[in-house]
Amino acid sequence: MKNLLTALLLFGTAFPVLAQEFDVRSFAADPQDLRARMADRRTVNDERCAVVVVTTNIPNMQFNSDIGIVDVEHTDDGYELFVAPRERRIKLMATGFLSLDVQMPEPAKALTVYKMTVASKGQKAQSADVVRVTFRISEEAVYVRHGSGAPVMAPGRNATYDVPRGTQQFTFIKEGFQEEVLDIEVSEPRAFDITLKPGAPENSVKLPGFVIATSEPAGAEVFLNDQRVGQTPYQGRQLPGSYTLVLRNHLYHDHSQSFE
Repeated sequence: MKNLLTALLLFGTAFPVLAQEFDVRSFAADPQDLRARMADRRTVNDERCAVVVVTTNIPNMQFNSDIGIVDVEHTDDGYELFVAPRERRIKLMATGFLSLDVQMPEPAKALTVYKMTVASKGQKAQSADVVRVTFRISEEAVYVRHGSGAPVMAPGRNATYDVPRGTQQFTFIKEGFQEEVLDIEVSEPRAFDITLKPGAPENSVKLPGFVIATSEPAGAEVFLNDQRVGQTPYQGRQLPGSYTLVLRNHLYHDHSQSFE
């Protein structure tokens, strides 16, 4: 992977991985999760199903098993598989990946929830404790700071973040407007409306630098300090500070680097 970093001019190049491998980070029963009892899904033999909750950042996955998958539902974090009691194996499949047979922690028990975290080897797994938060902002070209990180300009009037559950702080900055600081308790995906008031910000937003990110092939998602800002080729004005850049594209390893 080649990178060129000059001042605030940034280029990232990704190389294809034609046969990626699944990486099962965890797989265990969760007796405290009651969603299998609430769903009460049944097999053709009227047996109550178990549920395999798959948390993953791999798109368009498919599944198979020895007895057969009763149903598959998509979730914000991945998939829910409804499987028959006594199921022993789940087969993972996706375009560009080698299929993988994963043994159940135990023969599946009716009305029991099993949780599996899956990623591509070399990529960061999506966490079940990460929640998507969206801000609808009254103005365009607003810089948003998450915690103590460098502010990142939101594309248009929306800013989208994937953040851990718990208390999170966001600051909204725009020249000619008062800074807006918002402390929120994150427990589920939410959207917030942010209205900025005219005034002087506490921090200057003048003299920004440019961040330019390109990739081969183009079309990779671009994340700056965990905020999705667009796709490659990307160019945006950003304030001086510390940044983490992530380029993400299906069938390719993530590219990640930090810079000032």
